[in-house]
Order: sequence, then structure tokens, then C-alpha cells
Amino acid sequence: MRWRRRSHEARKTNSLPPDLLAWARAVDVSRLSADTVKAAEDYLREYGRWSVFVRGEAGRRLVSVIDT
Repeated sequence: MRWRRRSHEARKTNSLPPDLLAWARAVDVSRLSADTVKAAEDYLREYGRWSVFVRGEAGRRLVSVIDT
């Protein structure tokens, strides 16, 4: 069995939801530490590759750090 590249359509399904993309464009990270900003960037970059459970856990961790 040969490996196949994902089609363009398959990549679209793993993109960020519109509300999360809008948040990412508008968020002010100036008061956050460099580590927190990096964690948020990693979350947005890897979101499409993670399972629903991992997305939720990582998102809740970020929210708890950002809301404090």
C-alpha cells in the first residue's frame, strides 16, 4: 500500500473553526508571558491534528492561564 497525500479538501476539514480564527486574529497577547503566547501559537498550529479530547484539554489549559 502506497502512502497518499491528503487532498486539498481533507486539509480544509482540519482548519480552524471560524470563531477560533476570528479570536486568533483579534486577541491581544501583550500582557501574556512568552511561554503562554508560544502555547497559544502551538495550539492554533496543531488544532487540526489533535483529537477532540486533546483540543478540549489544551484549550481549557490555555483559558485557565489566560483568564488569570
